[in-house]
Amino acid sequence: MLILQEQKKQMQQNSIGHKILWVDVVDSTNDRASVLAKDPLTHGVVVATPFQKAGRGQRGNHWESAHGQNLLFSVILKPHFLEVQKQFLLSKAVALSLNDVLADMVNGVSIKWPNDIYVNNKKVAGILIEHNFSTAMLDTSIVGVGLNVNQVKFAGSIPNPTSLMLEKGHEHNVEKLLGVICDAFDKRYSQLFYDEKGISDSYIDRLYRYGKYFSFKAGDNVFIAKITGVRSSGELVLETPDGKFHEYAFKEIEYVF
Repeated sequence: MLILQEQKKQMQQNSIGHKILWVDVVDSTNDRASVLAKDPLTHGVVVATPFQKAGRGQRGNHWESAHGQNLLFSVILKPHFLEVQKQFLLSKAVALSLNDVLADMVNGVSIKWPNDIYVNNKKVAGILIEHNFSTAMLDTSIVGVGLNVNQVKFAGSIPNPTSLMLEKGHEHNVEKLLGVICDAFDKRYSQLFYDEKGISDSYIDRLYRYGKYFSFKAGDNVFIAKITGVRSSGELVLETPDGKFHEYAFKEIEYVF
């Protein structure tokens, strides 16, 4: 209880985005944030850049972004109240905060498991969260976000990208957008203290391709199934037409487009 009270006090003093450090060029905002996070008083600090030379995405992929056209940032969190086994709740909260903001800007926004943000069938944002812990509770979490804002041309190797510019037809102020996202993230992060079920229910409500049959790939096997849920530990639950349920961890299953 004392730890929870101290964490709440720290949050009130240091809301997410209370300090934003803009760096001209960086290898990775997550790497820069990890160094800063060694200071115990850096909860809520954001590292942002117009360009990163070695940005990382999920599955170890490189995050491609044109210089100065997108929103690339990392948030330092000290979620000492959250058990390691519940770390996927943080992933849900981050994805929901982006969904909250973008759904007010464009139609067809959803969360593709585990935490990509889609507009209809195209990816507009990706999230990479890196955790550190030495006990049963999380110590530090670095939340990296890449949001396609004003970019209109992408490398051919990227399968299904989009951007706010492509969806809306006009440019957006990246710095202003970051402030709006930080505010939304702060609200969802605060919700973790008192409403874990609300976070999980909202995540399911916004889940891409939920409840309908689509193609998936596990290893060399392509099959039809529908998403019926997500375990608290993050595994995706699929039901095949024969009524059988299967669980998959990240990297064990792929969507087929």
